[in-house]
Amino acid sequence: ATTTTATTTTATTTTATTTTATTTTATTTTATSARRHFPPVTSWHYTRHHPPARTPETGIYVTYKESVYDITEFVANHPGGTDKIMMAAGKAIDPYWRIYQQHTNSATPSELLAAMKIGELDKSEAPTVVDESDPYSSDPERHPGLLFHNTKPANAELPPALAMQDWVTPADLWFIRHHHPVPEVKGAEYALKANGLGIDTVKEEGFGADSLKGGLKLSLDGLKERFEPTEVTTTIQCGGNRRGGFNHIAKTSGIAWQFGAISTAVWKGVLLREVLEEAGLTSPKVAEKMGVKHIIFKAIDGLQVPTTSSSSSSSSSSSSSSAANRS
Repeated sequence: ATTTTATTTTATTTTATTTTATTTTATTTTATSARRHFPPVTSWHYTRHHPPARTPETGIYVTYKESVYDITEFVANHPGGTDKIMMAAGKAIDPYWRIYQQHTNSATPSELLAAMKIGELDKSEAPTVVDESDPYSSDPERHPGLLFHNTKPANAELPPALAMQDWVTPADLWFIRHHHPVPEVKGAEYALKANGLGIDTVKEEGFGADSLKGGLKLSLDGLKERFEPTEVTTTIQCGGNRRGGFNHIAKTSGIAWQFGAISTAVWKGVLLREVLEEAGLTSPKVAEKMGVKHIIFKAIDGLQVPTTSSSSSSSSSSSSSSAANRS
């Protein structure tokens, strides 16, 4: 059944972590299979080739700087998920680590990668080109009182001295959990789109809404003028809150949060149920009849849960997949 009571809210984070892969072929004829039977060696020289090997049977390889790595056995244990790392299979990881700088904020990723090294790129290969500009240069200013675990991407928590200062956390003191640069939101260009099962056949037009082949599109003004806002007060906590407290027992993997990765806000926006009704899913029974089982949100930075044939989706072309603001 579809979700019918959720309130759409602005998203400040996305949680997917992605690394990449470069598929390579060894200049010796035995290099492709040798990794399966012998310990890693670093004397082989590899060249990039196409199409890339992207399966455990053929091998999953990455390059980083001048070195080549076989990550086949690591893929299933990737903290960001198998689907995320496989999205980039066959490419150098250098450009991705530029975005996902948590890989260089800690020694752990490099140590794990070093154990998977199998050789070097052939000297004739062109070097990997990496954009040297800072992808985080447009990130907003943050409150200096927060306890920062890293800044690119920003991950910070509420200090203990301020934890009980307000029942509703001030916006600039909200804990921050990021994997990516913060998207720039331009209200004049904002568009909330909905498509999928039960929505693709929508024909009706209305103020602030366009009839599209493939679903419904609503501008920010249309959302504000067509729907009544609803407020919900809720507390949100990072799943790793208080992780740092375990480090005296055994070293943990991930950000060593104290107890400040938790905040409370009054969220104000349009009910998801009402947007779905506008799009044609008029009730849970109608959605069930259409075969809809899930509502999937797509964020502005393009990262999303893979869609299926039994889903409807909601996305924004100039903001996160939401139509609300925290007040």
